[in-house]
Formats: sequence, structure tokens, C-alpha cells
Amino acid sequence: MTLTQIVNDKLILKGLDNASDYSPINPTLKHPALRMTTPISSSAIAENICFFIRSHLVASGIEVTPATPLERLGLDSFSLIEIILFVERQYQLQLSDEALSQENICSSETLANYVHQQLS
Repeated sequence: MTLTQIVNDKLILKGLDNASDYSPINPTLKHPALRMTTPISSSAIAENICFFIRSHLVASGIEVTPATPLERLGLDSFSLIEIILFVERQYQLQLSDEALSQENICSSETLANYVHQQLS
């Protein structure tokens, strides 16, 4: 089963047709007028990911920094999928299954570096 199939299966349970219908933060991001036109730094992307994790995936009081390994936060596979979906929607990217290596999603910082590279 591919990551896309897992995501779609999870979203169908939420009453959505597929991953293209889902944006956990801002469902209007797919609108062309809202696409990013100015460059964003890797550190800003990392902070945005950390904010999402703090707001939606971990208990309050848990320290989440860009360098914090995601596995140390105790996130399950569905939480990782939510992070990937957030990044894809926020930055209008389609991350391939191959891009989701441990090297690229070790921390918010490593994921942000990969995203920044894809945006450049």
C-alpha cells in the first residue's frame, strides 16, 4: 500500500473524497490567487511545521523545535501523514513516496530543507 493510498483511506473515513480535498489549516489554499509568489526561507518553513505540530499533534507543554527528532515526539504514522499533508497543502507541493525517506523527515528542520529545495 502506498502513502497516497493510506492518506486517501484515512480521508475517506473523514468524509473527504481524496487527499486533494484536504487542507488541515486552510482549505482555500488551492485557490490560484493564494499561491505563494515570494520565496520563503527554510527556517520559516521549519517554524511553520513546528507550529502545526504544536497546535495539532502533541500535548501542550511539549517542546517542539526545528531540530527535535519527530520520533522523539512519539508521533504515530497517521501524525506523520498529517504533517506531510499540511506541507503539501501549505506549499502546493506533491511529495513523492521516495521523497519521504527517514533522511528527509527526521525533524521539522530536515523536512523544511527538503521543501525549500523543492520550492527553489
